[in-house]
Amino acid sequence: MREMSSLEPFVSVNVVCIDHVMVRSRNSNEYLQVERDETRPVIRVFGSTPHGQRVCVHVHGFLPYFYFRPRLIKDQQLYFKTQEQVETYLDRMRDKIEKYLNDDEKRKRYTENSKEHKEYRNKKYIAGIETYTSCTIYGYHNEEHVFVKLTVYNPASIRTICTLLETGGLAIGVLMQPYESHITYVNKFLVDYNITPMGWLHLSDGRFRLPLPSNESPFPPPQPLLPGESSQQSRVVRLIPANSSDENSGNGSVSYFRFSQNNISSNFHDKCWQLEEQHAARDEQDPVEPVDDVMSNKDTICDLELDAHVVNILNITMKKAKFGRNSI
Repeated sequence: MREMSSLEPFVSVNVVCIDHVMVRSRNSNEYLQVERDETRPVIRVFGSTPHGQRVCVHVHGFLPYFYFRPRLIKDQQLYFKTQEQVETYLDRMRDKIEKYLNDDEKRKRYTENSKEHKEYRNKKYIAGIETYTSCTIYGYHNEEHVFVKLTVYNPASIRTICTLLETGGLAIGVLMQPYESHITYVNKFLVDYNITPMGWLHLSDGRFRLPLPSNESPFPPPQPLLPGESSQQSRVVRLIPANSSDENSGNGSVSYFRFSQNNISSNFHDKCWQLEEQHAARDEQDPVEPVDDVMSNKDTICDLELDAHVVNILNITMKKAKFGRNSI
């Protein structure tokens, strides 16, 4: 198997289009850090590899979030003076928001179908709630303030939660001011992980979905740019790990690696969901976790389709390594 350094991408994708879908997992998966019967948003990144293969990356693990604190200064000084004070409210806030969202869902279903209303079971909407200190960009401040960071499972529930906060419906009964709730889920993902449209998404790991493209390529590999050319592609492609045995390599320093059935089976058998199970069974190792039906087959007509977790994104790490730790 090919050795790669910590800053060497396993695969890089030129970001052309991006959206998200809600996916329900039928089985738990340790690699993607999902539990059984969980419904979570999944980012889909469409683009191409440096070789020119069309690819769709399913990015798991990024959840929508926003911040809030009391709107009035007097309420901030009374209820949000210290983190320790705010932490005593967190459980009540969580319960109030969960109850509000479930009651709202029941009302919507009751108007459409009374039978569904009777069979409705409460859902879990909040993934996490914690205190956070930061200095607001509005006005002039010489000290940090206490905020509450609320992380949810569904981006669509943020609007409903903000309505509750702005009307004083929380347990402590004060008007709240949401922050960053207007930023869309996809845009927040791009900002947090230093990804630009038509730029590059670098991944240190991933799991391919079957079927894989055939070994024969109908197109010749793109030629490396000449020394001295300073386009974004010439800078990024040189970060792709070189494979001297690959027939599609341009020269010794640049590799336009083409992922296909042959080289993935021989070099990256642990990078494919089904092949990972087969090799574990053949080597009489401990059986790996079952592959979810949602991830067992491709959803698109792209040449490549793979699943990755947000911890596999290298964009922030590579920028810090290049410009220093204070560059972010």
